[in-house]
Amino acid sequence: MEYIQSLKGSTCWVYQGGNETSFGKIVDTTEDFMVMHTESDEIIYYNIAHVKTICEDSTLRFVSLNCFENNEPEYVLAKNLHELLDKLKYRSVRISSGQDVRTGMLVEVKEDYIGIFTEEDGVTFYTSSYIHSISEPNRSASDITYQEVEFQTFQPMNSQIIGKNFNQLLTNLKFSWININRNRLDRIDGLLVEIYEDYLTLIQKQMVIRIPINQIRNVSFAGVSILKEESTINSELVIADDRDSIRDENLLSLSSETSNESHEVKNNSEEDTQEITEDVADEESSKKKQVN
Repeated sequence: MEYIQSLKGSTCWVYQGGNETSFGKIVDTTEDFMVMHTESDEIIYYNIAHVKTICEDSTLRFVSLNCFENNEPEYVLAKNLHELLDKLKYRSVRISSGQDVRTGMLVEVKEDYIGIFTEEDGVTFYTSSYIHSISEPNRSASDITYQEVEFQTFQPMNSQIIGKNFNQLLTNLKFSWININRNRLDRIDGLLVEIYEDYLTLIQKQMVIRIPINQIRNVSFAGVSILKEESTINSELVIADDRDSIRDENLLSLSSETSNESHEVKNNSEEDTQEITEDVADEESSKKKQVN
């Protein structure tokens, strides 16, 4: 789009609908995305297809280049959005697809979808057409390393799901319980039973649900949540068993201490009785001597 290319170097507000608004300098434009350097020193890559409005303050038109530091910010150079995503693979990214914003490690970049790994949900797959913007959050190296380690636990399952395109991905998820459009008002869960060229069929209790594939923003395998719940339950059971074991040990120790104390009291009582008996015997012996 020529009008967007002409804004390169300008300071603007970018609106993508809803609360998705950013202010900054447009530092680069390509055939399907543009790069913004924000006031908070963040780099955001905007999918041009989802940009609703771009507003430029005419009073800043010729001084907009002075609104930010003269040093050019570092950002990823790419010809198009797919190449950009491919270069960001295995980095920590923040993906916005409208109302849903997710931060995680970009682990898959395919023909028409990507995969974002988070500790909470495993891998969530986003259709490329619904990606509004991408940015790299400031994450510590330890956080990123932890994500990489966590991802290894899901890799065997993930490799069985991945397909060359989104329809193949859905085919591999057939007869699985899935989440569609997670974290949105139109979220739905169900058993995926059939996939056609332009729609799929879910079963949810007694309901048969048909969803157009072009309306799906993201999809994830619900089994990850179930596995994590089972893991949490097992951990809680282990903790409970440990607590019971410690309690039993404490009771046994207390019982042993009580028994020892009783034994000591008994011994002390017997010693006191013996001492009293000996004192009485001594007194009687002394009296007999005096009488004699």
